[in-house]
Amino acid sequence: MDTMLTKQLEVQSKMKCFNKEAQYLPLRKEMLNSIAFLMDKPLKFMPETYHHCVMIFDGFLSLQNILQRMISRHSFLRNKSLYEIIRFVSIVCILISAKQLEKVYPSIDNLMYLTESH
Repeated sequence: MDTMLTKQLEVQSKMKCFNKEAQYLPLRKEMLNSIAFLMDKPLKFMPETYHHCVMIFDGFLSLQNILQRMISRHSFLRNKSLYEIIRFVSIVCILISAKQLEKVYPSIDNLMYLTESH
């Protein structure tokens, strides 16, 4: 697992995809704290899963104009706030990371319940 994570970090650093003007940055700390809490307490995931999730989260949301493209392509996001959209992305990142690195992963319904109650 460590070698896979190392390879992904190398690829991401070579891509230089981090966008310092990304819209999600003001909410990043709050979202990452929320993800860390969920992965530590109720889900009890490995630390590698958290780091993988953060890498996916930052990589995806750093893409240029990604939030505008998501909103324009998916009608269910049009009436949502920036916070709700980024929370949705964080749930998907948790799910992707858990499916890739954990033996047992939560259902989408369980993740939604946990994020709403936190």
